[in-house]
This record gives sequence, C-alpha cells and structure tokens, in this order.
Amino acid sequence: MKPLVIVNRGSAQQGKSSSVREVYNVLSKKYTRKVQVLRDDGDILGIVDVNGVLVGVESQGDPNSRMLETLNELVDNGCKIIVCASRTTGSTCNEVERITNLLDADLIWTTNPRTKTTSIIDYIHKKYAESIVSLVEERIASMY
Repeated sequence: MKPLVIVNRGSAQQGKSSSVREVYNVLSKKYTRKVQVLRDDGDILGIVDVNGVLVGVESQGDPNSRMLETLNELVDNGCKIIVCASRTTGSTCNEVERITNLLDADLIWTTNPRTKTTSIIDYIHKKYAESIVSLVEERIASMY
C-alpha cells in the first residue's frame, strides 16, 4: 500500500487540532485491538492499528511545535497513514511536504468545517472525523 498523509490545514483558532483529536477518538473507539498513546497533553499523538495498517495521528500543528519532530516518530513506528494538523504556510507545511516526499506518499490537504455556533462545534468536529476515518478505511480496503 502506498503511504498516505492527510492534513487538516488552516489558520490559527479554526478547530484543526480539535478535529484531528476527534479523528483519533473515533479510530481508537472503533479499532480497540491496538491503540498506542505516545503523548496526550491536550493535543494527541497516537497510533491506531486499523486492520493491520498503522495510522498515526498528530493533532498539534502550530509553528515551532512538537509536530516538527513527531511526524518522524510516526514514520519510525511504521505508520503507513498519517493524519495531522498544519497551518496554511510555513514550517508545518514544509514538514508535511518533507514527510510526504520521504515516504513517497499520497497527500491530501483538507479543512474542517467551521462555525461560530458553539452549540454545534462538537458535532462539526465529529462529522469531520467520521469523513476522515471513512477515507482511511477506504484506502486500507483498496489495498486488498
């Protein structure tokens, strides 16, 4: 299977990290066989085994954040699919491009839906996460 990097890209305070954290939550509840939390400090860095394929998730995507090292960590742990957050330009985008090239991976830039209606923010993050999990599952299923 060709590796895949899925990036939730956007400017500051747009819910990128919350949406990516929700991707991890959905995956880890659905695929409980092998779930590994590498860091959980409000942002999540973790790996979920989805039908034998390791999916790495990094929700921290701010400039000068740990993301500049942790994508390597996900690769070193054997992740074939990586889901992460990133700003629209700068160091985080550069790191995504570097990892994508290193893995010779396909790259999908996404953006989570946004709302100013606070009562539905959790719903919006959940719907985004479900769409990304579906994309991951379809990619894995297509390798057989």
